[in-house]
Amino acid sequence: MEMCGPNIVSTTGDAWRRQRSIVAPLINEKISSATWDETRAQVEMMLNAYTKAGPTGTTSSVLGLKQIAFNVLGAVGYGKPQEWVDVALPATDTRGNDFLDVLRNLADHIVIAAMIPAKVLLSPVMPRFVRDVGTSLIAFPKHADTLVAEERQSRSTSNNLMSTIVKLVDEAKGDSKTYLSKEEISGNLFLFTLAGYDTTANTMGFALVLLAIYPEWQKWLQEEIDQVAQGNHEYSVSYPQLKRTLAFMFETLRVCTPLLHALRESAFADTLVCAQGLSHPIPADTELLLSFTVLHCSPIYWGEDAADFKPDRWLKEDGSRWNEPLTKGTFMPWSFGPRNCPGMKMSQVEFVSAFYTILRHCTIEPVLQDGESLDQARHRLNGILRDSLPLITLQMQRPEEVRLRWTRRG
Repeated sequence: MEMCGPNIVSTTGDAWRRQRSIVAPLINEKISSATWDETRAQVEMMLNAYTKAGPTGTTSSVLGLKQIAFNVLGAVGYGKPQEWVDVALPATDTRGNDFLDVLRNLADHIVIAAMIPAKVLLSPVMPRFVRDVGTSLIAFPKHADTLVAEERQSRSTSNNLMSTIVKLVDEAKGDSKTYLSKEEISGNLFLFTLAGYDTTANTMGFALVLLAIYPEWQKWLQEEIDQVAQGNHEYSVSYPQLKRTLAFMFETLRVCTPLLHALRESAFADTLVCAQGLSHPIPADTELLLSFTVLHCSPIYWGEDAADFKPDRWLKEDGSRWNEPLTKGTFMPWSFGPRNCPGMKMSQVEFVSAFYTILRHCTIEPVLQDGESLDQARHRLNGILRDSLPLITLQMQRPEEVRLRWTRRG
């Protein structure tokens, strides 16, 4: 994870504490508000395209949401807004040196970039796309340096993550406790991109398919959305009211856990006590593999309906309040403890903004194949959903087989 520089995932000890104390507070309410607005704008562009597809629908829905996730990061992270473009349209060759092309190339081929040294990737015997990844791997830190220099020269007053980091670093020069090196700036910017793009994009993709499989939950969400949409659409007003949409995100993350497991090491001897009352002594320096997938679907914590998709499990019966707090450590899609994801709030805001905008304007339905019933179509979509594998996080292997119809609501 240090391919583009040291960051809050790759470091430990004092280096981690210093970077974490600087980076985590940067993803603040200003970033959340910008994320809300940019996501709404991107989704509206997407809806304009997909609703024109008519009864035949489109097979690019999941990838369209992935495009939104990347564009939001470009705007909110780096101050580089882009228009949403339908991935079904012929693409131009973007293997040049544009920063966002470099960033997208690395994010889309992160396993190759993380596992293979750049000099091997650039070998003439490698396929063209692999060599392109190697070129991007070398180019990213240079681009980050250039962007930092441009930001300093322009003295921008914008609130994107890049400008905020530069201001903070410049103010902290000479203070070793609140300073990031240029390598650490590059590393943390790339980590921000990877975590925000991969996890959020895949979660929104799973959620979209779940909407098509379970129309009853789509209507449940629209009941609340229609009420909220009558008022102000600003982040500070709308977001806190959309409890059902956030509950829908949590339930999607529970059944489609992005990070399947995590490796941790015990710093000292301890004893774990399980729900059944069993005790397990853990010696110091023991490596522990934690399965989030098992944890999130355990009937011990989630009840006999743990295998069912039920977004309302997160809310009281009247839907106005959150359910009782979960047992600590039973829901960890953003990891846990001091090393949890600092972008958790941003991902929640992006997800809620996206599905608030989608379901305010549209209804999502599966397009039936020849001779197929609606139940069979839902079963087929569920099979595509379950045919997922973890690369960095869990993702569908056949998103292009998801054909959905987007219909404007009356």
